[in-house]
Amino acid sequence: GHHLRSLQVKFSALVVALLVLASLALAAIAIQHERRSLEEEIEKRARALATNLAGTAKESVLGIDQGDFEGELTLERLIEQTSQGGGVVAARIVTRSGRVAASLDPFERGSERTGFTEAGNTDELPEGDDPAQHPLRVSRRGPRMLVGAPIIYSDVLIGVAEVELDLDALVDPVVKSHTTQLMTATVVVVGLGVVAGMIFVALLVGPLRRLRVGVERLTAGELATRVPPTSHDEIGDLTRAFNEMGDSLEQK
Repeated sequence: GHHLRSLQVKFSALVVALLVLASLALAAIAIQHERRSLEEEIEKRARALATNLAGTAKESVLGIDQGDFEGELTLERLIEQTSQGGGVVAARIVTRSGRVAASLDPFERGSERTGFTEAGNTDELPEGDDPAQHPLRVSRRGPRMLVGAPIIYSDVLIGVAEVELDLDALVDPVVKSHTTQLMTATVVVVGLGVVAGMIFVALLVGPLRRLRVGVERLTAGELATRVPPTSHDEIGDLTRAFNEMGDSLEQK
């Protein structure tokens, strides 16, 4: 009885271990896939924000270059509207000369931008080029995604609109919520697996236990002892072999 219980415990432990490993692996794959999908959606949104900002700001940027400083107020309103989107941590308009005409950060306004990121590099902006040669540029700096959209007026590049989003603020809450759901599902699956494993082992151990009792009685001299087979598998074959051995001993 002790050995059979040990078999039941070992089998149940094996089932639990396999279910836990499989569930954790599937959960990790699902979370990774979800994070990538979310980041792709966020990039699309950042591209749209930067493109819209560049499109609505071009006349004001051109006016600033021509000495119309009222355009800066318009740009500030556009920057404010852009920043209302969740996760936007920075937004700015950089003119052709590298001056920050408008920014969500008041300390950046009027400053000169040197050593731009790839998304907003205006140090070498040739004039009069095909606008298609100045596509949106996306760069990553740690948890932040920076998108720079060219500001083009009459086929001339006059500046860059930059939008920066915090991926952690946008992705982590969603991933954390789904991770909790996946862990809950994992616990449920493991629990069901343990119950199913114990039922299976009980069905497996029952015939073995009856066969063991029969062997003990036969060993004690009860040669008429027989164990009725309950299946047609290997355990059933073993039971029938036991009965044939009992028949042989009884005939002697």
